[in-house]
Amino acid sequence: MTDPPNAPSGSPTPAAMPQTRPVLRNPAWMRVVGATSEQFETEQFIASYTSMARDLAQDFSDDAERPLSARAMAIRRRVAVQVLSDLQVLRRQAVAGTAYGDGVRTGSAWKYPVSDRHGRIGELKHPNDGPDGAHRVVDVMGWQYRLYFSRPDVRPGLMLWLQAGRKPIDGDWRTIQSAHIELAKATLNQWHLAQGGPPEASRG
Repeated sequence: MTDPPNAPSGSPTPAAMPQTRPVLRNPAWMRVVGATSEQFETEQFIASYTSMARDLAQDFSDDAERPLSARAMAIRRRVAVQVLSDLQVLRRQAVAGTAYGDGVRTGSAWKYPVSDRHGRIGELKHPNDGPDGAHRVVDVMGWQYRLYFSRPDVRPGLMLWLQAGRKPIDGDWRTIQSAHIELAKATLNQWHLAQGGPPEASRG
């Protein structure tokens, strides 16, 4: 089985910054999160992103209740590809410091940290209000998507990608999201240990 489109690469890369014109960075992002000089995708991030993308493709390619026309199937495939493309754009915006919003309001594309008890773990959110604040789309066919990251204090400038996931807008969404955040936290602890330091939970 081939990887879904826009799958992560898995190797450390320098942060991609546009070179053709000045970047209008988001002051709120720069104040709270800071500038990025490099990024790294953990194995957990790659695995969870790939799994999420495959689930998305499956959900948008068939209908258990009734057969879909060729046109309807084509529309669903375009939606799935667009969601993955939007997530990659959101990642590039985060690395460039241009992610939309103040990190507080509901429509913001990010939050850092996700909560006081989870330390240096943030999230990118899709969908969001967008730069004009006019999108007002809260879900994509009943789902919201999250990309969890960290800015480890021992490596200033690093964007560390930890976990990808999606949650339904109703039902047991809180439990699902909490599980994703706990996986992100565990991945961050493993990263710290691999660097020869204490886990995040024991850091001051």
